[in-house]
Amino acid sequence: MVNFCYCMEFPELPLGGNYEPDTFKLYFADTGLLVSMLDDESQEDLRANKNLGVYKGALYENMVGEALIKQGYKLFYSKKRIPLWKPISSFVQPHP
Repeated sequence: MVNFCYCMEFPELPLGGNYEPDTFKLYFADTGLLVSMLDDESQEDLRANKNLGVYKGALYENMVGEALIKQGYKLFYSKKRIPLWKPISSFVQPHP
């Protein structure tokens, strides 16, 4: 039902060696389930394209996490800022 996204202590490789197993975010395995669990007013706002800014970040984050998991990737995030010069692809690794 959910996918775990672990917090990295340091945003560097290897990802599996730098994460904190007790600090994580949870994402729904199905973004449709996430939307269906919203109250009726929030669902109506989404359908009518009203107040999308309130939900946009969480929905996009969940959709990207869902897509990466389905492609066989593990999810990690960092509390530290990643420098703009460092490509995000440096931190995307397939699940073994």
